Amino acid sequence: DLHLKGSENEYLYGIIIKGGNNTWTLDSFMTGDQIMAKYTINSVQLPKSSRQSPKFKRKMINLVMTEDSIQAANWLNAKGITGFQTAADAQSTTFKICHQRFIEHCKESFEDQSLPHFRILDSHWVDWIKIIRVEYTPSDTFYTAIQY
Repeated sequence: DLHLKGSENEYLYGIIIKGGNNTWTLDSFMTGDQIMAKYTINSVQLPKSSRQSPKFKRKMINLVMTEDSIQAANWLNAKGITGFQTAADAQSTTFKICHQRFIEHCKESFEDQSLPHFRILDSHWVDWIKIIRVEYTPSDTFYTAIQY
């Protein structure tokens, strides 16, 4: 959302005009009051902020992965479940893990508050990232992430 400088509550709207050859051009930015004065369009007729939609607000809440949501996920579509080793070990290690074991590591990681859990915010969507600890062997611990 664009806001008038110095005001968090007054939105700016892009004024788009039709040009030649059926092209559209951004002409200016105006507040709701300016649009009403110039075009006699009431503020209730202006588009609402996507950030005010119920869907966007729901996604801003810190999501909790439950047993049901983990079990309901389509893990077979998870591609390239890979991670990186945290030890200063310079040798390259490749590992494979079955889906069921990966799901168990996800469950454990979601319960572990010390592992980062953060959101990526764009103007129209919110995604969450959770770091997953995979204890492959007692001496090999890898970290990867899931985005949801």
